[in-house]
Amino acid sequence: MNPVCEMLGSRYPIIQGAMARISNPEMVAAVSEAGGYGLLASGSLSGVEELKAQIEAVRQLTDKPFGANLMAANPRSKEYVSVLADLGIGAVTTSAGSPKELAPLLRKAGITDYRGFAKEVL
Repeated sequence: MNPVCEMLGSRYPIIQGAMARISNPEMVAAVSEAGGYGLLASGSLSGVEELKAQIEAVRQLTDKPFGANLMAANPRSKEYVSVLADLGIGAVTTSAGSPKELAPLLRKAGITDYRGFAKEVL
């Protein structure tokens, strides 16, 4: 089995890019259902409650694994880390800035970040 698939629990080594509002629960669930790894975008969300609602909405549409994207430039991203961990999101990508502050928080929370992908796959 492909190491990316094994790590993420997807059928294919395809990770959907987080594309702002397009990466909504319906898109994420469709990608995961098709065998890829869907990523929920969090940059335009209003806060923790909306993030929780978006994750629940994905789970209503699929039982397949999916992850999330955190925008480093978004001041809410740091608080989102614990929400993602509490809700069992196992892998996160980062965008829109340096992951320097987010990466240690993700690792401490037990969430795989891009460095985890590289370490496992390469």
